[in-house]
Amino acid sequence: MAYSQLQKVETSLHMASAGQFYDVFCNKPHTVASISPENIQFVEVHKSELGPEGSIVSWNYLHVCVAKEVVEGIDKENNKMTLKVIEGDLLGLYKSFKSNLQVTPKGKG
Repeated sequence: MAYSQLQKVETSLHMASAGQFYDVFCNKPHTVASISPENIQFVEVHKSELGPEGSIVSWNYLHVCVAKEVVEGIDKENNKMTLKVIEGDLLGLYKSFKSNLQVTPKGKG
Protein backbone atom coordinates (compact mmCIF):
# COMPACT_ATOMS: atom_id res chain seq x y z
CA MET A 1 0.00 0.00 0.00
CA ALA A 2 1.43 3.39 -0.96
CA TYR A 3 0.93 6.34 1.37
CA SER A 4 0.70 9.94 0.24
CA GLN A 5 1.92 12.47 2.76
CA LEU A 6 4.45 15.22 3.18
CA GLN A 7 6.61 15.20 6.27
CA LYS A 8 9.58 17.17 7.48
CA VAL A 9 12.29 15.88 9.78
CA GLU A 10 14.97 18.10 11.23
CA THR A 11 17.74 17.23 13.63
CA SER A 12 20.80 18.83 15.15
CA LEU A 13 24.11 17.04 15.28
CA HIS A 14 27.39 18.19 16.77
CA MET A 15 30.12 17.79 14.15
CA ALA A 16 33.50 19.22 13.38
CA SER A 17 32.31 21.11 10.30
CA ALA A 18 29.01 21.50 8.46
CA GLY A 19 30.95 21.95 5.22
CA GLN A 20 32.81 18.66 5.70
CA PHE A 21 29.56 16.81 6.45
CA TYR A 22 27.92 18.24 3.32
CA ASP A 23 31.01 17.39 1.25
CA VAL A 24 30.76 13.73 2.31
CA PHE A 25 27.14 13.41 1.13
CA CYS A 26 27.59 15.50 -2.01
CA ASN A 27 31.01 14.33 -3.21
CA LYS A 28 32.05 11.21 -1.24
CA PRO A 29 28.98 9.23 -0.12
CA HIS A 30 30.93 5.96 -0.39
CA THR A 31 32.74 7.01 2.81
CA VAL A 32 29.46 6.98 4.76
CA ALA A 33 29.63 3.16 4.85
CA SER A 34 32.96 3.31 6.69
CA ILE A 35 31.77 6.11 9.00
CA SER A 36 28.50 4.37 9.96
CA PRO A 37 28.71 0.69 8.93
CA GLU A 38 25.84 -0.32 11.24
CA ASN A 39 23.48 1.91 9.23
CA ILE A 40 24.93 2.06 5.69
CA GLN A 41 26.58 -1.08 4.32
CA PHE A 42 27.31 -0.08 0.71
CA VAL A 43 27.06 2.95 -1.58
CA GLU A 44 27.38 2.80 -5.38
CA VAL A 45 27.42 5.64 -7.93
CA HIS A 46 25.71 4.93 -11.30
CA LYS A 47 25.70 6.56 -14.75
CA SER A 48 27.88 9.59 -14.12
CA GLU A 49 30.41 11.06 -11.79
CA LEU A 50 29.12 11.91 -8.38
CA GLY A 51 28.39 15.53 -7.68
CA PRO A 52 26.52 16.94 -10.65
CA GLU A 53 22.75 16.99 -10.82
CA GLY A 54 21.51 13.81 -12.45
CA SER A 55 23.96 11.58 -10.58
CA ILE A 56 22.41 8.30 -9.44
CA VAL A 57 23.44 6.76 -6.12
CA SER A 58 22.38 3.40 -4.59
CA TRP A 59 22.37 3.04 -0.80
CA ASN A 60 22.21 -0.33 0.99
CA TYR A 61 21.08 0.46 4.52
CA LEU A 62 19.85 -1.21 7.70
CA HIS A 63 21.04 -4.63 6.44
CA VAL A 64 17.99 -5.32 4.26
CA CYS A 65 16.93 -2.10 2.53
CA VAL A 66 18.05 -0.50 -0.72
CA ALA A 67 17.39 2.94 -2.21
CA LYS A 68 18.57 4.17 -5.60
CA GLU A 69 18.40 7.97 -5.79
CA VAL A 70 18.96 10.59 -8.47
CA VAL A 71 20.53 13.90 -7.48
CA GLU A 72 17.97 16.49 -8.55
CA GLY A 73 19.61 19.62 -7.23
CA ILE A 74 22.80 20.86 -5.65
CA ASP A 75 23.30 24.23 -3.97
CA LYS A 76 26.92 24.26 -2.82
CA GLU A 77 26.68 27.82 -1.50
CA ASN A 78 23.97 26.78 1.00
CA ASN A 79 25.23 23.20 1.61
CA LYS A 80 21.99 21.79 0.21
CA MET A 81 21.12 18.89 -2.08
CA THR A 82 17.85 17.31 -3.24
CA LEU A 83 17.57 13.56 -3.89
CA LYS A 84 14.68 11.56 -5.37
CA VAL A 85 14.33 7.80 -4.86
CA ILE A 86 13.90 6.07 -8.23
CA GLU A 87 14.12 2.41 -7.09
CA GLY A 88 14.06 0.47 -3.84
CA ASP A 89 12.18 -0.43 -0.70
CA LEU A 90 10.83 3.06 0.03
CA LEU A 91 8.75 3.00 -3.16
CA GLY A 92 6.89 0.00 -1.76
CA LEU A 93 5.67 2.30 1.02
CA TYR A 94 5.36 5.61 -0.81
CA LYS A 95 4.35 6.69 -4.33
CA SER A 96 7.43 8.87 -4.40
CA PHE A 97 10.14 9.77 -1.93
CA LYS A 98 12.23 12.92 -2.13
CA SER A 99 14.72 14.14 0.45
CA ASN A 100 16.38 17.47 0.97
CA LEU A 101 19.66 17.55 2.85
CA GLN A 102 20.79 20.93 4.10
CA VAL A 103 23.70 21.32 6.45
CA THR A 104 23.76 24.55 8.43
CA PRO A 105 26.79 25.53 10.46
CA LYS A 106 26.15 26.55 14.03
CA GLY A 107 28.59 28.99 15.49
CA LYS A 108 32.06 28.51 13.98
CA GLY A 109 31.36 25.18 12.23
